[in-house]
Amino acid sequence: ASIVAFAVYAGFTCKNSIKARYKGIWLGPMEWPVLRKVLNISLPAGAQNFGVLVGFAGFMIIMGWVSTVALAATEIVFNILSFSFMPAMGFLYAAQTLVSENMGRKDFQVAENQVAAATKLCILLMGAMGIIFMLAPRLILRIFTPVDEIITAGVFPLVILGAVQFFDAVGMVHLGALRGAGDNGYPAKIDLALMWGFFLPATFVSAITFTMGINGGWLALAIYIISFAYLAQRRFQSGKWKLIIV
Repeated sequence: ASIVAFAVYAGFTCKNSIKARYKGIWLGPMEWPVLRKVLNISLPAGAQNFGVLVGFAGFMIIMGWVSTVALAATEIVFNILSFSFMPAMGFLYAAQTLVSENMGRKDFQVAENQVAAATKLCILLMGAMGIIFMLAPRLILRIFTPVDEIITAGVFPLVILGAVQFFDAVGMVHLGALRGAGDNGYPAKIDLALMWGFFLPATFVSAITFTMGINGGWLALAIYIISFAYLAQRRFQSGKWKLIIV
């Protein structure tokens, strides 16, 4: 899929109309100041995405240490998560685009209003899915596996996941908003700090040391998601992003 996406984007940029409008699109930045700005914007987000992905790989490893059943249940719950997470990514990108566009016009109030609207819509989407997760966890899990032991292990994580969907919506939209404003460093720092300074250690301690198993790991995940959402929203509401010059 990534290769196909690359080919589509590369082919699109070969169109004469695109080349005429963006003359340097295949040449790249010809000056170091331009390249420096690109790196300043892209590197924090790239480091955040990479660090979080590695962190979740670590989470899966710890669940594997708990038991094969815990690992299987965690994998299934993450697959279920994609039903609300992937559509919600659209709101992240929408907030990122709208904030960037309005920031360029110095329409800060409009940017804030659009982020608020995106947050409400994303909460409705993810919240609705979360309520379904909480009301019918066994029914949903049985779609993915007939094994009763795995279904029983996955009930609590799926209920917890459903409960934090409302907070995750807030975090995703405000992550996009901060990135759109060029404030990429702050969300990257807090996300990586929460992932490696709290989430993974808390998962290990609760799941292994205190033998809470899969439930301990998913409680740690819920706290991680809620904490990031709170800090990202608070950062955006502080208005510091309005002073950033990209």
